[in-house]
Amino acid sequence: MRRRFSGILLLALFLLTLSPAGLQAAPSSKIDPDLFRELARAPGGVDSFLVLLHEQADLSAAATIEGHAARASYVYQTLRATAERSQARLRADLAAWGVPYRPFFLVNAVQVTGDLSLAYRLAGREEVARIVADPSFQGLDDPPPGPPGPPAVNGVEWNIARVHAPEVWALGYTGQGIVVGSVDTGVQYDHPALVNQYRGNLGGGNFDHNYNWHDAFGEYLVPTDPNGHGTHTTGTMVGDDGGTNQIGMAPGAQWIACKVSSAGGIWKASKYIECWEWMLAPTDLNGENPRPDLAAHVINNSWSCPGSEGCDPDTLLQAAQALYAAGIAIVKSAGNSGSSCGTLTNPSHYRELLAVGAFNSSDQIASFSSRGPANYRGETYVKPDLAAPGVGIRSSTPGGNYGSMSGTSMSSPHVAGLIALLWSAHPELIGHLEATFQIVEESAEPRIDLQCPPNGPDGRPNNVWGWGIIDALAAVRAGGTMGALAGTTTESGSGRALSGVRLEVVRSDSHLRRSALSDAAGFYSLTLPAATYEVTATLYGYLPTTATGVVVLSQTVTPLDLTLDPAPVYTLSGTVTDGVTGSPLRATLSLLNTPVQASTDPATGHYSAPVAQGTYTLLATSPGYLPESRPVVIQSDRVENFALQPAVSYFLRRSNAPCGPAFSWIDITASGQPFYLGDDASAWVSIGGIFPFYGNNYNSLYIGSNGQVVFGSSSGAGWPGGNTIPSTSLPNNAIYAFWDDLNPASGSQGTVYTQLVDGHLFVIEFYQVQHYPGGNPETFEVLLDLDSGAIVLQYLTVSDARRTSVGLENADGTAGLLYAFHNPALLTDGLALAFYPVQGEHPAEQGTGTLSGTVSVSGSGLPIVGASVRAEAWAGGDVFTATTGENGAYSLTLCADRYTVTASAAGHIPGDPVPTAVYSGSTTLLDLALEPIPPCEPLREVDFAWEPLTPTAGLPLTFTAQASGTLPITYTWN
Repeated sequence: MRRRFSGILLLALFLLTLSPAGLQAAPSSKIDPDLFRELARAPGGVDSFLVLLHEQADLSAAATIEGHAARASYVYQTLRATAERSQARLRADLAAWGVPYRPFFLVNAVQVTGDLSLAYRLAGREEVARIVADPSFQGLDDPPPGPPGPPAVNGVEWNIARVHAPEVWALGYTGQGIVVGSVDTGVQYDHPALVNQYRGNLGGGNFDHNYNWHDAFGEYLVPTDPNGHGTHTTGTMVGDDGGTNQIGMAPGAQWIACKVSSAGGIWKASKYIECWEWMLAPTDLNGENPRPDLAAHVINNSWSCPGSEGCDPDTLLQAAQALYAAGIAIVKSAGNSGSSCGTLTNPSHYRELLAVGAFNSSDQIASFSSRGPANYRGETYVKPDLAAPGVGIRSSTPGGNYGSMSGTSMSSPHVAGLIALLWSAHPELIGHLEATFQIVEESAEPRIDLQCPPNGPDGRPNNVWGWGIIDALAAVRAGGTMGALAGTTTESGSGRALSGVRLEVVRSDSHLRRSALSDAAGFYSLTLPAATYEVTATLYGYLPTTATGVVVLSQTVTPLDLTLDPAPVYTLSGTVTDGVTGSPLRATLSLLNTPVQASTDPATGHYSAPVAQGTYTLLATSPGYLPESRPVVIQSDRVENFALQPAVSYFLRRSNAPCGPAFSWIDITASGQPFYLGDDASAWVSIGGIFPFYGNNYNSLYIGSNGQVVFGSSSGAGWPGGNTIPSTSLPNNAIYAFWDDLNPASGSQGTVYTQLVDGHLFVIEFYQVQHYPGGNPETFEVLLDLDSGAIVLQYLTVSDARRTSVGLENADGTAGLLYAFHNPALLTDGLALAFYPVQGEHPAEQGTGTLSGTVSVSGSGLPIVGASVRAEAWAGGDVFTATTGENGAYSLTLCADRYTVTASAAGHIPGDPVPTAVYSGSTTLLDLALEPIPPCEPLREVDFAWEPLTPTAGLPLTFTAQASGTLPITYTWN
């Protein structure tokens, strides 16, 4: 039922709540916030979650073990021993408490089923590192199949021919001796194109599914695919019916499979761990008697673990690192959330795997193919790694059939099959993942696209294509020319091993770059094509050293030890101020790519830091100001001052937290102007006044059918969304209230209304607008305050926000403020979001802080008792007062905001307004001083005479007299 609220809402009703009592106690820092939401909506408040332990197995020795089975066995045994030892006490307690649990070893974790009280209880244990949600989600996001690709030639599909797999077959290498693993929806094992490659095929119509098939949901005892996705991807890896259906990259390889999703389409992070664990040490059909000697060589993963649905981005990291240590290659689809930058799906950002984008038969990158860069743990780097065919891919489907699908799900198995071909041609590379990844990357056909910076040198690799289009023949040829460079990095004089030294290796003829870091013992190793290189070693605190003309020979380890001299240390200091007012700023100074960081004293803007000799980039940042960076060469003490320019930005307050706006719906369906928008359409609207947005003024806007409001240009105003914010891709200069793929269908599936309320509040109401193609109606509104420039988004009814983006973005997409990205837990019925514009510094975090200080007599410093301190908030204009005590002190608990503070006291001249800011969780000190009112002079009679310059007969004459310390007196004569 639609709720209606009477009356007109003014923006002033969005009051900031100040009561500290409204603040809830912070949960344990070990518990993932998503878990609170999952438990809140679980039946009875009980659900499964993952308890991750601190202790991690030391797998560093695995790199020295040759042989696939031997290395996998070592990693398995080490992981198992660590898990059993460190989990023993926890498992015993869980059993005693009657708590259901399942232990893992690939990740040192235990999956438990319980409520929030159990989570808190476990978070208090010293061996527990983190507790994360294990929600159910949709792991596939493939786009529609689209048109089929070009027809096969001589039975070979276009995609297989495009990446030169048949030329490798002609050399005698088809993937023989290699086992590929499918972690997907299952596989039809007796499909004509797959049955001969199934490792469980004993011949003569006999099959043994032990160690060759695992169903993480326990639904099928034989390899089965209730969805069809896994049969298709496995076909692209190895499919060949011996006739006209040569659909796979490595038809001579064998396959095994783990079904990671349920027949009903349920996916869980714990099932991913279970399947990867099984790929390292396959078990019998009862899940017992693991055999790491039967581990897969390469695993294809055409799925995602979406953070928007509660899948923690770190959950699978330990598993990926363990498989990498075991020499098992992980290949992952990059995702289908393009074409915006920064749209990789979890866990494509892991360095331990190859992420693959998609292109079509015309060698054009697919619009849906997710782009990089990856931003993870404070680093930004290029992803995806490679591109492979992913549009109109024909492969096997259940029922012994064939069909076309599109998506990076289809691209990923091409790379898994490529590795099978490479390793069958060069068995010495099996398990050597650094060399393998380098070969398939550097042998790729270059494709340059600079859409999503930062990219590699000359655009290779880049965040659209990675290193380019895979080339199986070039990779196999390159595999026979590899050598190695290895050595130690030490400190000169002491000979102490230096860890973390960065080795930059540049090939002299092609200028291709590779890098490595020295380990705790100072050792480094790089597998490289035979060539001549220049090697530079750098580590903060040391002078760089370079070796030139380093020759790496094929099948040879070239030794190169490097020593670094400690660098002299000098002082870098300066001030950071407001470029307009000169006021000191609260700022952070960072020397990029070093551990050096300094903060200014907010009272003076001064900073100081010891810095080793070298050439750096110094970056100064302050909230609400344009960042500024400059190169600095440190050869002596150096002063670098910054005057940062204020920038128009926004800070956000939400109604479901203290100090947020109040939700109060304005219904204009009966009085507003209706717009009956079609699918992916927009309409121009006059605002009826001037509205400022990111420093520019507008008197009109475009409303988009997909839940956005765009200023200045209609370009992209109707485009469907759900992409990251900000992004340089269209549309820009927008308010994304509920950016998704909506479809008002010209009014039959929802209407958009606009109205100027009370002369200053422009309201845009999206009423019952359904998703494409239909269903799940959404009702929300955008409020634009023409007086203050504030923006309020209100959500009356939210049906499906799984692929919705909410936030603001400036005119070129280089700056913005993101509230929600594919996270339905953040958008709820009755939510209000207020975006307040500000130029210069602002307190971004929502919460309360303290404003305190003293009021004293100017000059003498004597405290003033009973003085009134008045603080007026910038957001909403609320006023708060305090009275000083016996020592002249005052204190106010305020919401984080900018304030104008004034003081007054009897017998004193009121003070001038003083701007300040209060920050969440901290205290702002502000001392104020007042001038005493000077004593009045004694009144005395004053004679004066005045002779007018012009006749004044009949005119009124007015005289004003005032003595020091008195009010003026006015006399009028007629």
